Amino acid sequence: LILCITLSILMIFQTVNGRWMYDFWVHSAVVHELAYNPISPRHAQLSLNAPHSDYSPYSLGIALVSRVVGLDPITALSIAGIVNLFLFLFGLRLFVSLLFPENGEAVAFYALLFTLLLWGKDAWQYSGFLNLKVLGLVLPYSSTFAVALVLITLSVYIALLRNGNQLLYIPIFVAIVIVILSHPLSFILLSIGLVSITLG
Repeated sequence: LILCITLSILMIFQTVNGRWMYDFWVHSAVVHELAYNPISPRHAQLSLNAPHSDYSPYSLGIALVSRVVGLDPITALSIAGIVNLFLFLFGLRLFVSLLFPENGEAVAFYALLFTLLLWGKDAWQYSGFLNLKVLGLVLPYSSTFAVALVLITLSVYIALLRNGNQLLYIPIFVAIVIVILSHPLSFILLSIGLVSITLG
């Protein structure tokens, strides 16, 4: 709990200071265009009638919230980053507690600690590699949202296998579609997880 609170405070400060870099500006352009014209958006960076590779359900969701609430894209993405952090922490804790019900709290603590720190000193600054050096910068990205959704989906699948509630296939299917459309690389993780849990 202390690690999660500390991490949350650090990430909130990162979000509030607004020192974004890398792909953040591409994502904010995408949110801006989708908020301005959600039905038939143009290319987010070029003045072309063409699609953009970052258009996804995640970006559209943020854009619609931005449009309805009246937030600028940068603020909307920043807030989404904090939401993604809490979704990731919740998903990791839920997934680990279902896999290791007796020692869930300890395993979740070490899983989070090792995920953030054991990449080595030259950890890749890429959104698919959640490490402490890059986490604050990639929280608003669709990749972080997708990883959180993968953990939650795997947890729902474990619950489905344990209690046999067939209705749980509906949120699993919806989550699979959202993950594929939001961040296809995370779908590889989701697929491996679903197959592993099934075989296990």
